[in-house]
Amino acid sequence: MPKFTLSQAATETGKSKSVIHNAIKNGMLSAHRCENGRFEIDASELFRVFEKNVQEPTEEPIIRTESERLERLLYEQKIDSLAQQLEREKQFNRELLLRLDSEAEERRKLTLLLTHQQERSEKSDIIEKKNQLWKNIFKK
Repeated sequence: MPKFTLSQAATETGKSKSVIHNAIKNGMLSAHRCENGRFEIDASELFRVFEKNVQEPTEEPIIRTESERLERLLYEQKIDSLAQQLEREKQFNRELLLRLDSEAEERRKLTLLLTHQQERSEKSDIIEKKNQLWKNIFKK
């Protein structure tokens, strides 16, 4: 288990160093004093007494300078621009898919029409030959 100094323990728990020191002094929290006079606090002991400080991420990062603010603004504009471009591409793809579907349907109809005419042409050829045969047989 890791060991914390007084200031590290304060950071980990979100408490002040004096609160941690008072807990050690009052016997609520056990700690080992090193040769240099600093406290070493075991992580499990620290979190037995104090909850771990879980900072939720802030929604907006802290912007310290004007150049950081401008840079962030440029990134936001790029993101918006890319989102708009992505939406246009999606719409274009939808239109292409609709066009492909309609052309496939038209191709299917034309194929049916051509095969039907071919069948009709073959039938008319057979009928023509039969008529020719009868004409040849009866020569009238």
